Amino acid sequence: MSAIPGLVAFFVGVALLCAPWWSSTLPASDYALVIVLGTVFAAIGVFAALPESWQRLRALSFALFMGTFGLVCAALALTPLHPAADGTLTIGGIPGFASSAPMPWWARIVAGFFAIVCLGAAALGLWGVVRDFFGRRNSVHTFLLVGVPERLRDFKARRPVRRIGGGGHRSDDRHGKGNEQNGGNDS
Repeated sequence: MSAIPGLVAFFVGVALLCAPWWSSTLPASDYALVIVLGTVFAAIGVFAALPESWQRLRALSFALFMGTFGLVCAALALTPLHPAADGTLTIGGIPGFASSAPMPWWARIVAGFFAIVCLGAAALGLWGVVRDFFGRRNSVHTFLLVGVPERLRDFKARRPVRRIGGGGHRSDDRHGKGNEQNGGNDS
């Protein structure tokens, strides 16, 4: 899989994130909108550009993308029913959106549904990363080794292998329980 499309999206997002500082023509009222769009593009770009072996960073970037997109959908779903006195709408705290007609009820339902799905997916993605980091793999060493081939990762966590079977002897024969061929009796 090529990382070029993901890198393109990432750099578009970074350019949008930096636009309030480098653009002399961008009005201050559009800063929040440009930053949100930049976060959406940068997060999905990171997700698409990273190799599949970097599971946790991919999960974090996808959760950031889903969370940001969910916030955009929630802002659209919660758009005011009527415009302000100057005829513009304030969406997500950003004033000055001009609209020729109010947002239809069915569009609010669709945006609300996507907001719930996207924010839920973001929360579950973050929960999975946190649980994986602090749960069964609680050392920083194994956290950093995700993506390393299985042979190298298993080298650290080798356990003695107990063989069951093989010649009719039980694996716990050291306790004097006999063998399985005659039902465990020592006769």
